[in-house]
Amino acid sequence: APDGGQPCSSDFQCAQGEYCNDGVCTEIGGDKGPEVCTSDDDCGEGKICEGGLCVEGVRKDGGVDGGEQGLDGDSGADGSDQVSDENPGPQPEIHLGGDVIIRQDSEGLTYELNFGNVSIGVAVSQNLTIKNTGDAPLVITVVTLADDPDEEFTVHPQVPPEITIDPGDEHTLVVEYNAADGLTDRAVARIFSNDPDSGQLDVKLISEFKGEASIAIDPVLLDFGDVPVNTSTMLPVTISNQGTGNAVLQVDDVAPEPALASAFSVNLLDAGGGPISALPTYINKGDFISAEVTFDSQSRNEYEGNLVIVHSVQDSSPATVLLKARAGIPSIDVQPQSIDFGQVPLGDWATDVEITISNVGVGDLTVDSVILTPSDPFVLDGLPALPFVVSPGSQQLFSLRYSPSQVGSDTALLSLSSDDPSSPNVQIPVAGEGVQGNAIPTAIILANGSNTDYLLVNRGDRVNLDGRDSFDNDGNIVAYEWSLDSQPLADNCSNSETSLSSASSPSPFMIAKRGGLYSVSLKVKDDHGDWSANDELTIQALSAPTAIIRQGGNDTGYAETDMGNTLQFNGGYSRDCDGSVAGYEWTWITYPQGRGAPPTIGGGDQYASVLFDYPGNYTIGLRVTDDDSPANTSESATFDILVKGPKAFRVTADWYDLGLEDNRVDVDIHLLKPGAQSDWAPEACCPKDGPEGDDCDENPDWGVLGSPVYQTDGWEDDGVTPQGAPGDEINFDNPGMGQYTVKIQFRCQSSTLWAGNYLCCNDIFFPCSRVSCSSDAQQRKAQGIVTIYVTDYDNNETQLVQRPFSIDAEQICDMVTIGTLSWPDGNFQ
Repeated sequence: APDGGQPCSSDFQCAQGEYCNDGVCTEIGGDKGPEVCTSDDDCGEGKICEGGLCVEGVRKDGGVDGGEQGLDGDSGADGSDQVSDENPGPQPEIHLGGDVIIRQDSEGLTYELNFGNVSIGVAVSQNLTIKNTGDAPLVITVVTLADDPDEEFTVHPQVPPEITIDPGDEHTLVVEYNAADGLTDRAVARIFSNDPDSGQLDVKLISEFKGEASIAIDPVLLDFGDVPVNTSTMLPVTISNQGTGNAVLQVDDVAPEPALASAFSVNLLDAGGGPISALPTYINKGDFISAEVTFDSQSRNEYEGNLVIVHSVQDSSPATVLLKARAGIPSIDVQPQSIDFGQVPLGDWATDVEITISNVGVGDLTVDSVILTPSDPFVLDGLPALPFVVSPGSQQLFSLRYSPSQVGSDTALLSLSSDDPSSPNVQIPVAGEGVQGNAIPTAIILANGSNTDYLLVNRGDRVNLDGRDSFDNDGNIVAYEWSLDSQPLADNCSNSETSLSSASSPSPFMIAKRGGLYSVSLKVKDDHGDWSANDELTIQALSAPTAIIRQGGNDTGYAETDMGNTLQFNGGYSRDCDGSVAGYEWTWITYPQGRGAPPTIGGGDQYASVLFDYPGNYTIGLRVTDDDSPANTSESATFDILVKGPKAFRVTADWYDLGLEDNRVDVDIHLLKPGAQSDWAPEACCPKDGPEGDDCDENPDWGVLGSPVYQTDGWEDDGVTPQGAPGDEINFDNPGMGQYTVKIQFRCQSSTLWAGNYLCCNDIFFPCSRVSCSSDAQQRKAQGIVTIYVTDYDNNETQLVQRPFSIDAEQICDMVTIGTLSWPDGNFQ
């Protein structure tokens, strides 16, 4: 093609959004029509302005241009200008552009919007631009659509209301095409305006559908198999258009044949999975719809017929999909399919053979007859009364026995009849041989002293095997042959293989080194050289998982941290030799007594997160379970944590008398444990002999909250700042978590020296009383300081806080609150 585009002869050969223009696929849009002009000067060399468009030609009048003319081509026959003698004044002049294709041919100027190659359901838009090249406002009064019976074309916005376009301006209308079927569409957009020369312009609207639709069905057979009665099952069918061009496949009907209508139903879906509510429906080239065919088995029956698809492909009959289904049909399976008892000594009974009738179908199986011909010397045992019914998935068992009465071969035929339509008759050949001479020995395995086919042990256990209960009815056992037939493959813990201590010993042993299943067999030989059949033993070794705790990259089992830190513990390195870890259980093994309760373990599954808000020694534990059934649980793994923080505090009080300097005063400290309700109950640490005979304990034992110790007064001279030992002191080396309240009490008005220790008269003789001391009580006043010290993990004591106090005689015996110490965070308020 000259411009490099795709050669074409019709729009359908071009991509969507293109149309076939002069044999070349050309992109729709961009105002690709002829050049618009008002005079010859607007056109290039070799072109003249005719009808407002530049066209190839030469003027016969020697170069006089065509002037400003409308698009209706009103020039004279000889090409000269046709100019009215009267000047009409300013006038509008309409020109079309945008995606409009403008052609000049023998019919004059034509206008066209070509929507090119489109698909059903995909809206395509074209721009219709109206330009005013005149010198007066252009008014578009009406835009109508004609020859559009299916209303596939629309114009936005609608006109009216009318549109006014000033000189030199333009306005764009959007024409949208939405194909409703696969047919070629032709319509006309008519534009009515106040242009005196072109009051009506017709724009052809064109869309082509070409090519041939072709239907493709996949699959062409839907076999629903055996389905239980009163159940439904669905299988899908894809219907696609594999035709040429952009031809559309019309599907008029998809339905089962009338004979199948009661058992099969159809639900149609579009390519996006949405329902198709009505037919016909249309399929673009390369697209598809889905037919969900549901089989509803209402009664026992067999079904076969066609799904019929009526479509629009010419010269083709309706497409079909073969439908097959069986509802409630039983299926018999008999095991074993043949029976040979082998050689059996005369008069002995061979090992019974169990016969299993299984119903592997979906409907009840009725067994009408079970006949053994001839019956002697074979015997049916445990056969239920006939007829009997075997439900789907169930079995019926009975046995066949054999005891030969003479030397030689015996044969019989076991015949079963049922209502299985596929196998109404089943025949099982039966054989055996009576022999004289040696009886075959019998091997018997004892495992850990038990005659069992299955033994459950733990990985690493010793299993003692014993074959000495094996026997020979007519002789002796002379040899043993043990075999470890199978054992677990290499496990996650790289444990070595297991072996028998001996293959020929009557009583070997084995160590189950790996978790999993082991298979052991034994055969014995009698004194006639005959070997027994194998006796078999299955051993299952359970393998408990191993719990492992890491803290970050620390796997030592010990960590130190400061109080207030959060540590993350990882149990993800736990392992299970014969499987995987399935469950994690985090617990506290130990925690400091003073905390009262263990801290919360956050996180989940293999991770644990702990905020350590109290100092001391902690031990966290982890047990894991594996994915065995039943699950095995590990021993508890532990991780020790030392949390560094404050471990003791001390409360002191110093004071002196601001009243009468020749007499001393007494102040006592009271420390109340968290939650205390009384200033004088045993829950307060203070001097004894409280008011009204109440006693508090100078050295109480508060359990998890610790044991504070009250120190006696160490007196200083009144009237001076205390030096050396404090007047009162409470030492607390093991405080528990909580809020401790500090109070003081002004004990009395006078005092005396007693046995080298300064004591108040109230201390000696009475409980605290406002009237029990000298008459100069009103002159007594105590002033001092309460100080709290904290000892850290490294035994360094620092002062936490000081609180001054001043108490006069009016407050004798009153409890004065200094503050509350929050432990162990050290907040004092």
